[in-house]
Amino acid sequence: MRKVLKLGFFGPPGAGKGTQADRLASYLDCPHISTGDMFRALKTSSTELAGQVQEIIGSGRLVPDELVTEMTLARLAQHDCSSGFILDGFPRTLVQAIALQDSSKALDALIEIRLGRDEIIQRLSGRRVCTKCHAVYHVRDLANGFESACTICGGMLMQRDDDLPEAVATRLDVFEYNIAPLIKFFKDRELLLSIDGYGDPDEVFKRLLKGLEQIRT
Repeated sequence: MRKVLKLGFFGPPGAGKGTQADRLASYLDCPHISTGDMFRALKTSSTELAGQVQEIIGSGRLVPDELVTEMTLARLAQHDCSSGFILDGFPRTLVQAIALQDSSKALDALIEIRLGRDEIIQRLSGRRVCTKCHAVYHVRDLANGFESACTICGGMLMQRDDDLPEAVATRLDVFEYNIAPLIKFFKDRELLLSIDGYGDPDEVFKRLLKGLEQIRT
């Protein structure tokens, strides 16, 4: 199988995108780069770009597409990305997608992890988080259901507000609205690889590897 080196990942909340991106990065021996990690790294950076982004975030404004793109391309230009990368969380807008594909770091494929709304709502609404150590559980895996304590530290488990079914449905609406232009952009260029996200992580990963075999060199 040709090891596609420049890949993007996206999927709805709860689809297991991060898990699959981590596994694929290990399989391909390349870095898994998320925009969240990049933004966190900027907090301790003293570059001019970092200063601009920090000022915008501090004021409560959204970081413009141009700066997010500049930040991402700067990260992809680092030495550890010379043999490829798994990009997670970028692009998020059509403007970002066009800029990325017009650069030297254009993706070989954008991988979409697909999962139905009902399954996503079930996954996220059943999630419980420890109030002490922040370990994550699901009610279907807890021996005593909702009353179970954290098996790591004994802390109380709680459901986050954004995991309530109504909140999850709203998050999905926003995601689907924003992501539709990206899907069309990469699909029109035959660069979209859609993977069924149902089943356990091992099953999904097998589908992912099979899908990568179909990408033309």
